Amino acid sequence: MKLFPDSKIYIYAPWNYHTGGPELLHQLGSCLRRLNFDAVMCYCDPNSKIDPVHAQLKKYHLPYVSESEIVDDEKNIVILPETIYKPLDKFRNLQIVFWWLSVDNYLNIVSAIVKSVIDKREWNRLPLTMLSVMHLPNVEHWIQSEYARQFLEFNHVPKDRIHFVGDYLVPTFLEKSKSINLDSKLDQIVYNPKKGFELTKKLIDSAKDLKFIPIQNMNSDQVQDLLAKSKIYIDFGNHPGKDRIPREAAVSHCVVITGKRGSAGNEIDIPIPPDFKFDDSIGNDEKIIPKIIERLRTILKNFKAEHDRQNSYRDSIYAEPMKFIHDVAQAVKTAPPPRKNIALHGNLKEIAILFDKLINQSEFEILYVVSDEIKSKGIYFGDKMFPIISTADAKFLCQESRIDFIAGLHDESLKQFDSRYRFVI
Repeated sequence: MKLFPDSKIYIYAPWNYHTGGPELLHQLGSCLRRLNFDAVMCYCDPNSKIDPVHAQLKKYHLPYVSESEIVDDEKNIVILPETIYKPLDKFRNLQIVFWWLSVDNYLNIVSAIVKSVIDKREWNRLPLTMLSVMHLPNVEHWIQSEYARQFLEFNHVPKDRIHFVGDYLVPTFLEKSKSINLDSKLDQIVYNPKKGFELTKKLIDSAKDLKFIPIQNMNSDQVQDLLAKSKIYIDFGNHPGKDRIPREAAVSHCVVITGKRGSAGNEIDIPIPPDFKFDDSIGNDEKIIPKIIERLRTILKNFKAEHDRQNSYRDSIYAEPMKFIHDVAQAVKTAPPPRKNIALHGNLKEIAILFDKLINQSEFEILYVVSDEIKSKGIYFGDKMFPIISTADAKFLCQESRIDFIAGLHDESLKQFDSRYRFVI
């Protein structure tokens, strides 16, 4: 990848859709803008009747363009998750990054494409670029997991075209998890009924005295509350990438137990001692069910000791936000910017005073105005418009490292912000 001062980076994401994958794509956009790159989102599968930006993702305050606005120029870059492949046929000059957030999702899509061609004998509908994406000459590969690295290596993708760009849990989740009291946890086991339920059901049927609770019909806050008061999280799914829920469970101080499929099969993506992983390959269910149940009972009986054996896993998860910035900087071959990004906080008169004080200071870059009272999308100073964001969004962008300091004239006006982000003139 070669970047220029006027390079534009387009990041594809699904239209008005929120799961772990789209959240990560927006985290990338946020990080690239923190590194002073002109990164914008591009939402595919448009539905003009609804907002392209999901309500849960508006807090990132990322600009976006339509596909027709993408400039197909060799100095520009497009980043595609593995589930969005159609744009590969559209661009001839753009530098392309294929970001492997999930190996299994890619394989499922390819399998469906091949199956449709075989069934219908319509060879002219087969998007060959999708099947050969690993060997297109103008494609660079970013990987979110060791599992993806092994997959690309097995398929002979050159190592110099592979860069690790991981992910992280949202900062609000990490902060809340730090206040969990181990003594308040209950003897209950949490599972995801969408992942590996066939084996989990056999466990439930074989251990009627143990309490199993599914994660279903819950919002993110409810999931976190459930994990916070539970002792064990089990996951015998296929682990298509470095999955989010096992990490959420770990930092919620659950003991994590997994199978060995997908990313759970290596010691990097889920780095827990081997006796917390069970060989859940096909046909092995009946052999491991008694062993898993015995292990569950041991953990519930000796929770604190078993919990502490996964502390290094938790520590690595807490370190992921800063590591992500480093990963992205390494992938785009740049260093974090020396200037500090700031937001101005106060009433209109105070903001004007702050602007005059800070606008010509070379070490600062003013990005936003923070206000819950000013009813406008932005404020103009000269010919430049500064967006107005809410206090809640300002706190979030501070946690995202998009904003380094909140600047205000009075200490009282900044009490609602963590002291790490306080900057009083």
